[in-house]
Amino acid sequence: LGFLNSYNNKSSLFVVRHPIQNVESWMLGAQDSREFSLEIWQIMVIRLSQFISSFSSPFAKNSWGIRLEDIKTNPKVVMPKLANWLGIEEHPSLYKSDFCGLKYWGPKSDATGAITGFDTSAIERPLGRVFGNNDLKIIETLFWPFAKEFNYTEMSEQEFKVQLDAIESDISEPLEFEEAFYQKLNDRTVPLRELPPYRHLHSVLESAWDSLARDGSYKGMVKPLFLAN
Repeated sequence: LGFLNSYNNKSSLFVVRHPIQNVESWMLGAQDSREFSLEIWQIMVIRLSQFISSFSSPFAKNSWGIRLEDIKTNPKVVMPKLANWLGIEEHPSLYKSDFCGLKYWGPKSDATGAITGFDTSAIERPLGRVFGNNDLKIIETLFWPFAKEFNYTEMSEQEFKVQLDAIESDISEPLEFEEAFYQKLNDRTVPLRELPPYRHLHSVLESAWDSLARDGSYKGMVKPLFLAN
């Protein structure tokens, strides 16, 4: 925020990814090879709630997003446009994942292992690795404004409004992944609805639903710099 106050003519660039695929990967990264626990559940829920909160960003003024999928699958189209926006010349180094002779590897995960450069392993992961089918319906609806902005959904605005009404009662009930997580706990003496991660998440879901019901979108969303397709 100090940076924003100091440089009014700044522009910010974010690399974005299919929101459901992205948040499921982020949530699964909290566990990886560790044994599941209430603490891991709590971290996963915090990551999901932070992801939802990020749709309403204080950095949205002069902030732009570029799709990771476009970078990885269509670099010859995307990188020259990106270089032009940055005010730099297109250079072969833009197509390599190294610096000073050292290869850069992304964070390793159980699902993809270490990936680098334009490897498409991460963006080929299926949806539903965390969420159940009904969960996906809820999450897809709450993520719709962002997904529509970046061409990640074919759901129309009218379909979104119908779906938003349909999930109103669903978000006050346990989600499928929450019921599955609860069964993994060794200690189930505390009811599911009284657990901190449950109460925290449903407060966030209800707040997101209220915002969409009132405004139809999230205020402060990052906009596409350009779309490759």
